[in-house]
Amino acid sequence: GGGGCFCEVSMRTLVLIGALGLTALACAQDSTAVLSRWRIGLSGSYDLAYHSSVLSSNQATPTSIFDLEDEPKNTYSLGLDLRYDLARHWVLASGLHFTDRGFRIELTDFVATDTISVDPSIPESVLTTVHFQYISVPLMAHYTFGSNTVHYEPGAGVMTDFLQSFFSEVT
Repeated sequence: GGGGCFCEVSMRTLVLIGALGLTALACAQDSTAVLSRWRIGLSGSYDLAYHSSVLSSNQATPTSIFDLEDEPKNTYSLGLDLRYDLARHWVLASGLHFTDRGFRIELTDFVATDTISVDPSIPESVLTTVHFQYISVPLMAHYTFGSNTVHYEPGAGVMTDFLQSFFSEVT
């Protein structure tokens, strides 16, 4: 058996991120000026994503391998939102979103096998960026309240994520 680093982004975390993102959407359309119960909109977010590293082996491993300098990765989400006013205070929302999530790891302290000479081809550090790209379909229920100019929409729901691609870049 071998040892290694097991990096996981749990489904629960992704659902929570998606749900919180949808509940924070601001409505730019005045629902009193529109006769239809249907509304369509665009949403987007710019985020910083972090990760956790977990050792998945019982073997003794040098700790320097796991002294990883976690760096936040710039992530984003873009979506098309569709909303339907069920009643005076209730809104049902869905849509289609593209999300790029992931993390960055910088590995340092490379050791040369020949201690007498320094090999210029050995880098001081290697930065790896890992991407998880998803197509997501949310289903949310919102309760709206407030005055005509300012209103609030807390909501709850679920989001189904479909992994479209997984890749990493080394620099």
